[in-house]
Amino acid sequence: MTPDEKTSLYRFYNSRHQLMYIGITNNITRRLTQHDADKPWFHQAATIKVEHYPTRKEALAHEAAAIVAEKPLYNIHHNQGRTAQAPAGRWEFQNLRSGFSRQVDLWLYPELECSAILGEYIELTPQQQFDTYVDFLRRKYPKWIDSDAVPITWFVAGPGVMEAAPLQGGSNALGEDFLSHFTWPYEVGTGESLDWFSLPVVNDRFPGFAEGLNWTPSPLQPFCPIASLIGSRNRSFDQHSVRRRLESKRRWSRSGEPGFMDAPENLVGDSLDEHTFEDEGDVPW
Repeated sequence: MTPDEKTSLYRFYNSRHQLMYIGITNNITRRLTQHDADKPWFHQAATIKVEHYPTRKEALAHEAAAIVAEKPLYNIHHNQGRTAQAPAGRWEFQNLRSGFSRQVDLWLYPELECSAILGEYIELTPQQQFDTYVDFLRRKYPKWIDSDAVPITWFVAGPGVMEAAPLQGGSNALGEDFLSHFTWPYEVGTGESLDWFSLPVVNDRFPGFAEGLNWTPSPLQPFCPIASLIGSRNRSFDQHSVRRRLESKRRWSRSGEPGFMDAPENLVGDSLDEHTFEDEGDVPW
């Protein structure tokens, strides 16, 4: 590239509309071929968006600003916050397609369903991001709040790695996971096979939202008890909220869905009309 050459800025997205990578090039076809050969994440790419700039200097400036603001999964330059973690251990595994062996740190990344909408609200405060997310769920997926169970999808992450985690059951199961592309990792030095539940949990895609949520799931936990988190902060549940959650619990129990929190035993099977709550603080969860 020359400084005055027309240059394109491109963004790769995966099938879940997550931003994977931002780069610049003066030949997009050639760059796609290069990434296919040297980027282990390239097979995840589902969409590419391209912007054109009259000079390389302008494209470089927009690239740097975009990486800082949008935090793509696999960029390292301008995106140090994504890799400045300290997960335990170093793990070795092989690419099933190429046979290439890698030694990297790994951790688990949880993504609450629909939290990708917060990519448009990163300028808000942590509490505002949390409130925005809850408002979205109330409008679009009230069942998740009523049942106190927002689905969590888990990913195995590391430098240059972002794959769906194995051992996810129920509605969170994806068609392919880490083990569809790589061998089972083992610890360098000891040869011990990886226990997936021993990996640290790092929620760093939207740091503001993570701070506002102020809750970290256990490894591979399938649901977030969002209604309980809200209630523990503002004691806002009323008798109608209790009724809806109990009805939802019974409905989901009949459908056989796992993982939802049980209501208190003294309320199960009783009429809520028989219980009197003097104020919001008396609601039993």
